[in-house]
Amino acid sequence: MRSTRLWLLLAIAFIPLLYSISRITDMQFLDNFMSNWFATMIGAVMGIPIALEINRWQQESQDQKELKVR
Repeated sequence: MRSTRLWLLLAIAFIPLLYSISRITDMQFLDNFMSNWFATMIGAVMGIPIALEINRWQQESQDQKELKVR
C-alpha cells in the first residue's frame, strides 16, 4: 500500500514536469513559470520559519496554561 502511494505521488509530480519541459521553448510560458516558481520559493522560505515560530509560541502558551492548572 505504501509503495503504491509513493508511485502515485511520483506520477502526479512527474506530469507537470513533463508539461514544463515540453513547453520550454515558449517564452511567455517560461516567463510565467519562472515568476510563479520564484514567488513560491520566496513564500516557502519566508512562510515556513514564520509558521514554525507561531507553532512554538502556541506550544509555550499551552505548556504554561497546563503548569498553572497543576
